[in-house]
Amino acid sequence: MNKKDFFKPVEKSKNASMLTDPKKLEKFKNKQLKKERKTKKKAEREPETPLILSEPDEKRQSGHILKKWIFTLRLPMAKHTKAIDEEQHQEQSGFQVIKGKKQLRRLWIKVTATIIGIIVICALLFVFLLPTPVMDWFSVLSAKMRSGEGFPVSFADAGTPENFAVDGSVLSLVTDTSFLVYNRQGAQLLADMHGYADPVQTGGANYYLLYDRGRTNYKILNAAELLYTGQTEKNIVTAAMSAGGRYALVTEAAQGTNMVTVYNTNHNGLYQYNAAKQYVTGVALNDAGNMLCVLSVSAENAVYKSTVQLFSLSSTEPLYKVDFTDELLYQVYFDSNSTIQFLSASRCGKLDADGQLNASYDFGGKKLVKAAYQNGETLLCLADAVHAAQNNILVLKSDLTPGIQIDFDHVVQSVAFDKNHVFVLSDRLYAYNEEAQKEFETAIDAGAIVVQAFHGQAAVLYAREIALYS
Repeated sequence: MNKKDFFKPVEKSKNASMLTDPKKLEKFKNKQLKKERKTKKKAEREPETPLILSEPDEKRQSGHILKKWIFTLRLPMAKHTKAIDEEQHQEQSGFQVIKGKKQLRRLWIKVTATIIGIIVICALLFVFLLPTPVMDWFSVLSAKMRSGEGFPVSFADAGTPENFAVDGSVLSLVTDTSFLVYNRQGAQLLADMHGYADPVQTGGANYYLLYDRGRTNYKILNAAELLYTGQTEKNIVTAAMSAGGRYALVTEAAQGTNMVTVYNTNHNGLYQYNAAKQYVTGVALNDAGNMLCVLSVSAENAVYKSTVQLFSLSSTEPLYKVDFTDELLYQVYFDSNSTIQFLSASRCGKLDADGQLNASYDFGGKKLVKAAYQNGETLLCLADAVHAAQNNILVLKSDLTPGIQIDFDHVVQSVAFDKNHVFVLSDRLYAYNEEAQKEFETAIDAGAIVVQAFHGQAAVLYAREIALYS
């Protein structure tokens, strides 16, 4: 220390006067006592081990310093804190388990709510966005599963029968007042009052077209409900329905000709063909509804001529045109998407995609009594030209070669078939198997009109009921 500094006079302290003033001294003592009490209380609350922050560094982030502080704080606390006893540990563990269950429950609630939301959205999409054919298919499927009281079924209040058909797993019946549909359990799926003077049914499987021949009204239905009611400008001559819902109407035109119009599933005109100088007797659509076959008849030099034309709806010109001079064709239908099968008074034939005749079966001078087509096979009933009771019933394969052949010596009223049976309605009901052997012969009630093959059984139409035989 510098001598000058040592002998420098001492500055008078600010608290020097307190030593000579009793009041100030008392006040100072009290203040010191309070500080000691606070320090003592603080010492009692906190552990004796000092709290030391390891290596304080001003450059460290505050969050890291806080973590270090908490870590060093827990170490001395552990020394002076008693261990938690088993009961407290169990209580604490129990609390944690309950908390886990609550979280799991919340998770399941969220998952369930999500699933319900997805189902609701899918239902809305199903109702509003799915194509109409898909919706129709679901409605028909649910109707076909409806339970019934079995057969026979009575339609005494529905009028006189006009047309009877089997379409897959349902029976359809047209009377002079109604259109009726039944499933295999005998449940009535549909009863629609039409009010037509000459009702004719076409189509089936997925859709039905019911029209008033010679007039302008028509309806589109499925097995469960009426889908559409329409009206044409001119009278309807004939019609066809595709499996996909498109349909064709042939209407009268000027000077005895006809107009063919194809409609889409929204019932808007899609395609038109004006059959100039021809009278259209039949039309057919393939399953997709994009191919149209037109059968027409004309006369040249007092000779009839039948004409078959195949159209693609994407072109105005026919894919082919085939004339059959001096041969009257009764019917045309699609054997495949582009193969046409026709039926005339003297033969059954097939035209390929180019209009070439690739198969034919000649009736050999016999009279065509009944015919039916199903799944590529054709059922024919041919009668002797002289003796009407001598009949040859045969099933033609897809290549028009004979399969089952049955000689039947009774007058035939109606015939029907499926892949395993041939049913013949005469004075009695007869059933034959695929080997042409008679399975059964049974008496029937008077007034039987027509027979259809229905799920391996014979469905017989009477004037007031439908009965099944097996």
